[in-house]
Order: sequence, then C-alpha cells, then structure tokens
Amino acid sequence: MKKMRKTLIILLALALVCSLFAGCGSKKADKSKDETKTEAETTQQEDKAAGAGAPETGAEKVVRVIVTHKDESKKEFEYTTDLEMLGDLLVSESLAEGIEGEMGLYITTVDGEKAEDKNQEWWKILQNNEMAQTGADTLKMQDGDVFELVFTTGYY
Repeated sequence: MKKMRKTLIILLALALVCSLFAGCGSKKADKSKDETKTEAETTQQEDKAAGAGAPETGAEKVVRVIVTHKDESKKEFEYTTDLEMLGDLLVSESLAEGIEGEMGLYITTVDGEKAEDKNQEWWKILQNNEMAQTGADTLKMQDGDVFELVFTTGYY
C-alpha cells in the first residue's frame, strides 16, 4: 500500500511538473501572438500617424468650381489635383469652410461669403449640372467635372 501511495504521489508530481511546463510553453506562444499583434498595431498606428488627416490621393485631374454668390455674381476656379473628394479640395484650397456634422462636412462659407442658418441660407452643390446626392467630403471628383456652389435661401 505504501509503495502504491508513493508511486501515486510521484505520478501526481510528474503530472504537475508536466502541466507547469506545458503551461509555460503555451503562455510563451500566447506572448508571441500578443507581440505580433502589438507589432501589427504599432505599424498600423505609425502608418496612420504618417498620413494623419491626409486625404486620399489618386490620378491627377482637372476640375472647375463655379461659385454663385448671394448677389448672383459668379466666380470660376480651375484646379489640377490628385485629391479624390471635393471637400478635401475646397478646404485645401481655402475656397470653403465648414463644420463637421453627423453627415460630414457642412459648408458654411464659400469664397469668403457665409451662409446663415438662421436666415435659411445654405450652399447647394451641383456636379455637372445635377444636384449632388452626397456631401462635399464624400463627393468624388473625376477629370473634367464641373462643380457649382450656389448660395441658396430657403429649403428645397
């Protein structure tokens, strides 16, 4: 009986030692997974920081922007750009300013003229003579596009 008890204790001790070693090995493997994840996240964060706030760029294109002011006077601007979105172009060229809202950039000022919400004034955007279906910051530009920013009073 004593021999059996001694053998059982030795087997339990061996099992315990083996499980400790096995546990250490899996923790090491988990640690390397965590390190890999951390390296990937770090790389992603570095990439993001390098281009923080930088708009996407693509092929170079020429676009025209026609601004119709409240007094119905018009100014025309032509830009050669590799930016993808109209909002990025308008802001980078200091032609328009706005505020970020739930639906993206809400244009408040174009070519120095501010539209006042309290007076139901706003800037309508046309792309190639058609009312834009998205906001300026999600409106893709293509070579040859003509955009119009029209000072508007009242609702649709």
